Amino acid sequence: MSLQFTVQKQDQNSHARAGNLELNGELVQTPMFMPVGTRGSIKSLSSEDILTLDYNLILANTYHLYLKPGLKVLESFSGLKNFMSYNKALLTDSGGFQVFSLSSLFKLEENGVRFQSHIDGSRHTFTPKKVIDIQRTIGSDIMMVLDDCAPFGSDLARLQKGSETTLRWALESWNYYSEEPGKEHLFCINQGGTNLDLRKSNLESLQNLPYPGIAIGGLSVGEPREEFRRVLEGLAPNLDPNRPHYLMGVGTVSDILDGVKHGIDLFDCV
Repeated sequence: MSLQFTVQKQDQNSHARAGNLELNGELVQTPMFMPVGTRGSIKSLSSEDILTLDYNLILANTYHLYLKPGLKVLESFSGLKNFMSYNKALLTDSGGFQVFSLSSLFKLEENGVRFQSHIDGSRHTFTPKKVIDIQRTIGSDIMMVLDDCAPFGSDLARLQKGSETTLRWALESWNYYSEEPGKEHLFCINQGGTNLDLRKSNLESLQNLPYPGIAIGGLSVGEPREEFRRVLEGLAPNLDPNRPHYLMGVGTVSDILDGVKHGIDLFDCV
């Protein structure tokens, strides 16, 4: 089944647009904020509440689901949707941000990341291939690649490494995904911190790959609001208008409005 994105209306004075995202039988109207069900449950809301509110695309977190309830439980339910009694569309992140945010518990390596569980200290490894396999077990409609999110305040060398690693893993991820494409759709992630030149170069390389959607990661991670807006404004003219654009981890009203102005279609935040 295919992912189709169609722009229905384009603002003439900005990059803002309204669109339809057709996703495995679900019609998602954009711009859209995705509620976050980190461990398969949106806090304070039941599955019936979500359906009543007409949310047909929500987000869950690969890192947390992988650790608890774990893949064996999700396999026994044939995926997260059955586990949480939700039958609409589901997006999962790769878990990479959670790993990198636990700076004392992870080690970045050439082929992925090694980390300790924050729950029991057990040791695990995420690779570009493994996070795709995990998300397929979860039953995601949109899966995210593993990326290298350099912390805010990193020097140029670290930002360059993050950008290069993210691109290399994106290529590896697409090659692996393409061997056996299913109903899941894989999005790539743009990185480069607040260095706009790195961001643009990384984005150009990513958009040369046939990913159906583009995400922007590593923003709203502590940088000044002026820097956040500067990066969005600088990237907007370079984003492929034919693909949906997802700004990861952004959920305040003012940030959403800035994102919409600069061509963002999807948002999420806890």
